[in-house]
Amino acid sequence: MTVMTTNPSADQVQEYIFQLSERFPQAEIILSGYQIIGQDLDFPGNIRIMNYIRDIKQYLEELEHVMHEK
Repeated sequence: MTVMTTNPSADQVQEYIFQLSERFPQAEIILSGYQIIGQDLDFPGNIRIMNYIRDIKQYLEELEHVMHEK
């Protein structure tokens, strides 16, 4: 999971997104933060955007529940 809070250029953010996706093709990559939400960016299929901290919290709680079932 990555929360973008710094102010890189849109080109740098886009390149970072592509690098994450390519480096971890089997992973579901969670992105959030001001530099991600509402920006004109392309997101590969393994990228999931979370707009609100409550969404991140809910996702982590669901993940924890799944992990405890295994």
